[in-house]
Amino acid sequence: MNSVEIRDKKDLAIQRMNAIVSACKSEVREMTEEEQTEYNALKAEVETLKQAFAELQAKLQWYEEDVQSVENEEEQPEEIQNNRNKTKTNKMEFRLIKAINDIANNRRLSDEYNNYVQAGAEEMRKAGLPYGGQLQLRTALQATVETAGQEAIAEDKAPILEAIKNNLVLIQAGATFMTNLVGNISIPTYSGSSCGWAGEIDASADGAGTFGEVTLSPKRLTCFVDISKQMLNQASDDVEAMIRRDITNAISQKLESTILGTGKGDDDTPAGIAQTATASVNTYAGILALEENFEGKTYGEKVWIVSPKAKSSLKAKDKGTDTGNYLIQNGEMDGYRVLTSANVPANYFMYGDFSDLVVAQWGAIDITVDPFSQAANGKVRLVVNAYFDAKLRRSSSVAVASTTTIQS
Repeated sequence: MNSVEIRDKKDLAIQRMNAIVSACKSEVREMTEEEQTEYNALKAEVETLKQAFAELQAKLQWYEEDVQSVENEEEQPEEIQNNRNKTKTNKMEFRLIKAINDIANNRRLSDEYNNYVQAGAEEMRKAGLPYGGQLQLRTALQATVETAGQEAIAEDKAPILEAIKNNLVLIQAGATFMTNLVGNISIPTYSGSSCGWAGEIDASADGAGTFGEVTLSPKRLTCFVDISKQMLNQASDDVEAMIRRDITNAISQKLESTILGTGKGDDDTPAGIAQTATASVNTYAGILALEENFEGKTYGEKVWIVSPKAKSSLKAKDKGTDTGNYLIQNGEMDGYRVLTSANVPANYFMYGDFSDLVVAQWGAIDITVDPFSQAANGKVRLVVNAYFDAKLRRSSSVAVASTTTIQS
């Protein structure tokens, strides 16, 4: 019924109620049982109609305000309207713990979460990489799409890849980190040109440098993380951060220990920088000789990366005889910054321009949620797959030594 119909029906009911009361007064009597029943029914009907009329009036007022709001909005400049549309987007935070819990309990992911995962799967497809997990975590720092309207868009406020990157001492040393790559990539190298003096009519010597390239290809890094089912039932931000940190540490520690290690490398594994160690250095003169190879050449900022054991030896080593000055002091060695990593093999340390080290990454972070293999232990296992490679653009950019005799 519209407002007019409600009003007319209410008026008729009130008129009938008044007629009953008037008849009783004129005849100086009380209502009969039938009249009392009809009067009570009419009274209830009037109250219902009043409520319906009030609700309808409220809706009409809301419609009028909404129409007025739209009319005012249409009068605004186009730039303001566009900004307003963007702010209407409802950004929903993607919580990894919720996604894992839903999958582990065979619950369907929400449309917003599913769209977020599909975006990660698309990154894998573009990179030409296989994936079999239920979750593909996007590598993009901002994992949203700006759209008009009231859509809920899942946004990852703490991307795993960004945390991996920040967790590497190599990044502190200046290494180049390349993400979201597609297919194998080749990075050109150039040894530089040379010039020479010649007589007036002598032929010029060929001063061309040597061109080359370093090829990087995706190599699968896999690990697993076990999480208790009791922890998955928590909604705490601290628990969410802990799960992300466990995944980040598992990937970053293996990645960095491989890059800084002594492995020769193959089709499945990057080669380690420390395999090139050629000198045993445990004196100040040895440190200076190591630095000498970099002096006067085109390199960027140079730093030291040392193992904890090598750091202990170098901090205890006097530069001479009872001078009170040690090889490592105040976080520096011979004026260059010292970074320490347990991922460097024991007794080893390295020096050079680490911006020539390229750490490459492909696709999304693929996670398989396995609620079965550790079920007897009350845990859910996360099997994580990621794709990385790493190489120096110039092998001469980093020198590696040891505080003890180098083992061949």
